[in-house]
Amino acid sequence: MDTTELLTTLHDGLFDWLMHGLGGFIGWQIVTYTLVTTHITIAAVTIFLHRSQAHRSVELRPVASHFFRCWLWLTTGIVTREWVAVHRKHHAACETHEDPHSPQTRGISVVLLRGTCRTVAIACARILSRACKPPQRAALAAPGRASYSDRPAAAGVKRDSTKPGT
Repeated sequence: MDTTELLTTLHDGLFDWLMHGLGGFIGWQIVTYTLVTTHITIAAVTIFLHRSQAHRSVELRPVASHFFRCWLWLTTGIVTREWVAVHRKHHAACETHEDPHSPQTRGISVVLLRGTCRTVAIACARILSRACKPPQRAALAAPGRASYSDRPAAAGVKRDSTKPGT
């Protein structure tokens, strides 16, 4: 195979991949996939993050809760705890300068564009901080220091108060 044939094959393969993806889907299948996944994501944000986690107005079964959490993590990278904290702060300081995403105080372009840039920057910083940290070793209890048995008991487990350190 000469260079021209190789370049033509690579070009055709790249073009085919760009047009049809890995599954060989055609236009209406791509549109259907996009609409279905977008709808599931919007439902996950509305039902799981907003109603169930932020406001606690809906109680989901564990299977639904785990599905939504996993879906959001895989498709958007949203961390549930962070989203809930920002949303609760938004309600606590609605339309004030402390509101984390108020278009009235910050402007719509700042809310839409800087939020995305900030999210990407935070994600990159997390990845870099994890990559740069040296591995941590579990500290072994030396004689005379607190050991595992001296730590506070788990919730609902009573400890013997006659032992020192409890």
